[in-house]
This record gives sequence, C-alpha cells and structure tokens, in this order.
Amino acid sequence: IEDAADLTKKDRFFFQKLANRIGYALHNKILVCKNIKHLRFIRSLVKDIEHNIIVPNIEFKLYIKRIQSEVKKGCDLEKEFGSLLTRTDIKIEERLKLLRVVHENMSQSADMLQKQVENVTKHYKNTSLFLETLLRRSHFEKGHYVLNRRSCKIKEDIILPQLEEYAKKIKRNRIEVRDEYDSPDREKAMLVDKGLLAQVYSNLISNAIKYIREVKKEGQSLKYIAYGREILEDYFLKDAHGFKYYLFSTGPHLPKGERDMIFVEGYRGSNVNNAPGTGQGLYFFREIVRVHGGIAGYEPVPYGNRFYFILPPSHSCLQGMGKNYPRG
Repeated sequence: IEDAADLTKKDRFFFQKLANRIGYALHNKILVCKNIKHLRFIRSLVKDIEHNIIVPNIEFKLYIKRIQSEVKKGCDLEKEFGSLLTRTDIKIEERLKLLRVVHENMSQSADMLQKQVENVTKHYKNTSLFLETLLRRSHFEKGHYVLNRRSCKIKEDIILPQLEEYAKKIKRNRIEVRDEYDSPDREKAMLVDKGLLAQVYSNLISNAIKYIREVKKEGQSLKYIAYGREILEDYFLKDAHGFKYYLFSTGPHLPKGERDMIFVEGYRGSNVNNAPGTGQGLYFFREIVRVHGGIAGYEPVPYGNRFYFILPPSHSCLQGMGKNYPRG
C-alpha cells in the first residue's frame, strides 16, 4: 500500500483486522515453537537423569548386599561369642583362645561394615549433588539448564572427587591416573555450576574407563588416563584467557567421520563394541559447557584421545562480545 490516505473506512477496517489476525497467528506460532523447545528439553533432561543417576545407582544394590552379608556375619559371630561364654566343657585357656579368634573376626567384620557404610555415604553425597542439580525447579520453568554458579577449584572440588568415585573400577581395570595440571599449586577458582560440571567429568571418566586401550611406546605398554589444564592466552579477547580442561585416555583415534557426530544426542561411535551406553553422555557434556559460555571438543593426540572444554575466566567477560570470540 503506497498511499494510505486513499483507503476508505471499510478498507482501513479490513486491514486492521487482517493485521490483528496475522499478529495473533504469529504469537500462537511463537508459543507453539517455545512449548516444543521446552518439551524437547524436558525429554532430554529425563534422559540425562536416567544416564547420570538411575543407571549408576544400580551400584547401591551391590553395596546393600555387601552390608547385609556383613550384618549376617556379625550376628553369627555374636551368637558364637555368646555360646563360648556359656560353655563349660572346655578349659578356660582354650575358651579364651577361641574367644580371641571370634573377637578378631568380629573386629574384621566391623571394619568391613564401616568401609561399606563409607562407600554408601560417598555415593549418596554424589548422587544427591546430581539429583539437586538435575531436578532444579528453574530448569523445568525455563525450559533449559539454569546455572547455579559457585566459586570452586575444578581439580580439587570436581575432578578428584569424581576420580575417587570411580577408583575401584580404575583399579580393577589396572589403569594408571596421571596429573598433567600446569601450576597445580596455583589453580584459579572458577565460577561454575559445580553439580553440572561434576556430571561432565563423571561422564568423561566413565567413557575413558570403558573405551581405554593399551598402547605401545618405545616397546613399553601404556594404559592410563590423564587430566589437566592449560591456559590459552588472549583466547576469547585480549587479556581474556581461555582455561582449557581435558581428560586423556590411551587408545586408537576416533575415525575422522565420527569426530563431530559423537556429540549428537543418541549417537554412538564404531568403537563401542559391546560396551553399555546410550549416546547421551557426550551430548550432555557439550550442552553443559555451552551454557557455561565455553567450547567443548575432541582432539586426537599421540597415543590416545583427548576430550576438552575451554572456559572463559568469568561469565561477565563474554557480555557484549556477541559472537566475536572463538567457537572451536
């Protein structure tokens, strides 16, 4: 319409109604798209809960069985101890000798029970952290992950506790763990969501244990995982350095055609063989790093594979930068 002055009242009324209908339709379309996005996030969140909490919690059954076994053993020893106290058919010296044996067995059983309780307590704390993080009300209200940033040292507060959580599996698979941190005594505290980033490392460590392979270096067999941090100067902006955290594991490199696909939800690489998995872990890894304003990636390095993420020194340094910083 070039000259609205020539419109009649009837024409004006028609175009006003038309504009209202178009606006109403567009508004509804925006709401539908927003709701679809919200539902997709909740569906993905349910998968994350299953992958990060429900499946690992199967270990609770093992802990409970061990505790039940030790409790039964303790009850049997208590009965044996009581029986020895009342027996009159053996000499006192012999009875004392038997009592010492029973007492020693009871002490060993109590120690084993204490260890199992400590295992359950550690697993409970880790699970509680994951549950609190994933079931946060704001996630469901907003339709995306909402960060609860806290100041923490990633190595001390996140990496080492997660390695401790997998310590038995690491030992069982005879895997060496190496610390490749630069300046380990002067780690900078970062503002991150501790619970979500802990799950990132949990997924990376779990994958490393499943897919690690022994390699040869100068005739020597190597089988290890390594965690580290590097500082990338002026990576995001001048004086806004990038902090690169990585987890390395020995083994053959991923095929070139799969290196981008492994971060797609539900995708599993050709190297999985019969290893259990859902293809959710690396997708979760990338999403959590993204909402932190960082970059997630994979790189083949000598003797193995390295998964890494790069975080800015603070979230505020990215404000106003738009898209003018590296994306990997």
